[in-house]
Amino acid sequence: MKLACDMRKAGWRFVAASDDQVAASEVFDAALPHVSAHRRAKALSFVFEKDQRTSLLAGLLLDELLSERGLRERDMVYEVSELGKPTFVEHADLHFSLAHSAGMAVGALSDAPIGVDVENLVGFPYDIAEPYNWTEMESVGKLIGCGVGVFVDTGVYARPADVSVEHFVLGDHLVCIARETGLP
Repeated sequence: MKLACDMRKAGWRFVAASDDQVAASEVFDAALPHVSAHRRAKALSFVFEKDQRTSLLAGLLLDELLSERGLRERDMVYEVSELGKPTFVEHADLHFSLAHSAGMAVGALSDAPIGVDVENLVGFPYDIAEPYNWTEMESVGKLIGCGVGVFVDTGVYARPADVSVEHFVLGDHLVCIARETGLP
């Protein structure tokens, strides 16, 4: 797989890729058996093919991340919290986060809680929020396990003291990584 970004730091790794790698329907169909039933169902739950492709690509990125640890995404058993956060049943010590937006998929795997978000800056709906704020709320929501909805519903957002965020631009996309630092 050709990665657009591969960032490694102590205890975690982040990867990103463009969905042109799974754009052809025959490539998409050939890749489906290489991910778990959980990821296949997630990818096929999207109405639009472009969203199905980036969701599948996110699963392939997770497989790339897990392979360094001798694991495969297709072998993982998932548990999903009532708020929708997926975790690995047999590997509770591994934390992951996936996101996709308009042609880009991203993923992170860590020894500590982590959350990622990606948004296409072209046509971003600025009436919702400024993109840096939005991606931070999304990634922190994923890290915590509540999603961005809690912040939007309550109108209140404050980054937890033990969470650091890092933004960077990949082409037309803005990425945010939120990591638990363990420091108050």
